[in-house]
Amino acid sequence: MTKRKKKSVPGDDPVKSKKQSSAGDNSGTPTVVRLTDNLTINGIKSVYDELSLYLKGRGTLSIDASGVQAIDTSGIQLLLAFTKEIAEQGRPVEWQAPSSELLQIVELLDMAEELGL
Repeated sequence: MTKRKKKSVPGDDPVKSKKQSSAGDNSGTPTVVRLTDNLTINGIKSVYDELSLYLKGRGTLSIDASGVQAIDTSGIQLLLAFTKEIAEQGRPVEWQAPSSELLQIVELLDMAEELGL
């Protein structure tokens, strides 16, 4: 029997959305993206798929990184590419309560300025 892969949609893990729209809006209310606890190479594809949905939106994007417990360089690379693409669209990116684990690796890699942290 073949297992079907569950398709990721906004509001599902690995990235949880407080706002159920991936499009964002111009109402002044930012679209909030809550990152999963694990941003390592083992799960980065599903995080990439989810974050890609938010590239088509408008308005401010707020990234809730309070739950990040594990992150490696693939996670940092994904966040860097994602925030860079959002910024190139002229959309502001805000960070909400980045975890100590995220801040520690960002500092170690000297990437705070690039990520806007």
